[in-house]
Amino acid sequence: MNTPASNHFIDILNCLNKTLFTEQKLNLTHIEHEWQNAEYGAGIARIEERIIRFRTAKITPTKIGQFAVFWQKNEHGTNEPFSCNDLASALVIHTLSADRQFIGQFVFPKQLLIDKGILSTSKKVGKMAMRVYPIWDKPTSKQAQATQKWQLPYFFLLNDLHGNELERWTELYRL
Repeated sequence: MNTPASNHFIDILNCLNKTLFTEQKLNLTHIEHEWQNAEYGAGIARIEERIIRFRTAKITPTKIGQFAVFWQKNEHGTNEPFSCNDLASALVIHTLSADRQFIGQFVFPKQLLIDKGILSTSKKVGKMAMRVYPIWDKPTSKQAQATQKWQLPYFFLLNDLHGNELERWTELYRL
């Protein structure tokens, strides 16, 4: 059951593996689709024995920013947020500008996702989706601006990744 988005997930990882992962000596293995979120190019893989969850964000027609989902089915077949007890070390969200000139990636470490209430804990319900704001988006609402402010330190423009930014990107994959 390959959908265009699930193929996109494999294409992105293959491209990154041939370039950045290999260059930075990041070993990519155990690539698997996550069919429950296939519309968002969902997958999971190991990098340096760390489990990383991947999504591809979608541009929405009426709101600034891009939208990504990340949920799982519980034992009753109901959608629920991922838990802080989940084995994944990070959530990576791929983004593409509307004109397709810029490719970006958010690399959100697990602890940040816990701190921001995205992963469920004993005290927080967690979230099943969120809007991301790449550097090329200019949100106008105060809430969106605040969200972009905490997100941008974890955003990388893959078209122009070198020097300190490349080191930071690599370090987040190794956390």
